[in-house]
Amino acid sequence: YQRHIMAVLLIFISLSLLLTGILLAKLLRRNKRLENMRVSLNDAQDKLVEANTTLSSLNSKLKETIALKDSYIMQSLYINTSFLKQVECRCREAINNMKTKGLEAMRFLPYQMGIKDERQRIMQSFDHTFLQVFPNFIDDFNSLLNDGESVAAGDDGGLSTELRIFALMRLGVTDTAAVSDFLNISANSIYVYKARIKAKSNLSKSEFDARVMAIAKP
Repeated sequence: YQRHIMAVLLIFISLSLLLTGILLAKLLRRNKRLENMRVSLNDAQDKLVEANTTLSSLNSKLKETIALKDSYIMQSLYINTSFLKQVECRCREAINNMKTKGLEAMRFLPYQMGIKDERQRIMQSFDHTFLQVFPNFIDDFNSLLNDGESVAAGDDGGLSTELRIFALMRLGVTDTAAVSDFLNISANSIYVYKARIKAKSNLSKSEFDARVMAIAKP
């Protein structure tokens, strides 16, 4: 009888151990699936954060572009209208001069068009528009330079030639030929300006450019 009870107990214990082993194996598999799910969720969350960061950066750049576009359109309309009126007036004067002085008067027409003044107005318009979007640009730019090496603003409170070069860089205009055409200076002068400015900073050239590109609008 005792042997019978012992056999029953042994069978019961064996079945319990077997059941425990099966449950433990299922639990381990479930935990493994949960761990995989957790890792997948963390990866998805990291990708979502990265996507949100990229989207935020793109949205910020889009806002900068829209702000620059809207402001520059109005400035361009005013400047172009003003220049057209000036050209019209100069042409009328040239026609009148031709009646009294002949074709000789036409030699001076290019100098009477006010091209130099117009180019200055274009630069002032660019400075005004850029500093509206990046009002802290000059201070942030000078923070990249060594003490006592700050670049002063232009005489009219706008940007100096050096600052315009890096302002164009901040806007993504890095083609030397395009910068040269816009600023009406030689490509060699642009390289000299850049080298002279970067020599005033302890940052490497690549890091300096990256920090300029990172200057944000308020």
